[in-house]
Amino acid sequence: MVGNHANGEAARHQLVSVSEAYQTVLQEARTVDPVLQSRRSEIMNQIAAVNQRAKAVERMGEQTEAQIEEMYKRAIQELRGIIQEKLNVLHGDEIELKRQQGEIDHLEEYLKYQQQGDATQFLFSWSRHSAYRAELHDFKFFRNSIDVELDVRVSGGINVSTAETGNTGGVGIIGGNANGTGKISKSGSGGGMSQMTSGTVSAGMVGMGMPRKVQERRIQRRTSDFFAESLAMTPSMTWNDVDDQCSIAGTDY
Repeated sequence: MVGNHANGEAARHQLVSVSEAYQTVLQEARTVDPVLQSRRSEIMNQIAAVNQRAKAVERMGEQTEAQIEEMYKRAIQELRGIIQEKLNVLHGDEIELKRQQGEIDHLEEYLKYQQQGDATQFLFSWSRHSAYRAELHDFKFFRNSIDVELDVRVSGGINVSTAETGNTGGVGIIGGNANGTGKISKSGSGGGMSQMTSGTVSAGMVGMGMPRKVQERRIQRRTSDFFAESLAMTPSMTWNDVDDQCSIAGTDY
């Protein structure tokens, strides 16, 4: 036997052998703790929820990246259209200038050819040649300036953000057509803000380590408590049901 049971209240306690107490407590220790089992089940569910959310985040990233790629492709396509229009205008100007240059060259070569013929015929040809040359002096179809402007620029654009961090970065295109007007704007649903929002998460989907409610962790009086009393521990042991703590003072062995 263990403890002093000869005097006082302890003298009326039923004495239990150490072997019997050990077997009883050992059997109780092997009993599954329902609170811990419930917590284990919740942890496993939470791990599954975290993994599922991670996959959802990856899919969200892939979808957002695809949207950005689509915006980029549309912007590049429209940019190339604007550039092609400007190049078409410049190419047309080049063709017209070369035509005027060829006209002058042909006029001079024809004059040399006329000089090789009859003098009377040359005089009549010279009269027509002078009138035609006078028309070329006017430069009716010649422009001293180029009206295709270098006005394509990048402005505004695509913003990727979350509800916590706000907007970051941005690209876009605003340009002109063949007359220096027109725009490519990547805004709105057609190419503006691609916003990723971290939605509201329910209480069952938030991080680790959330404390259990006090009422779910009540300490129940077990058989081992009775044997602890038999070992003269109870008079000096107190339990705090709220903090789940035990305080011991002046134990008598």
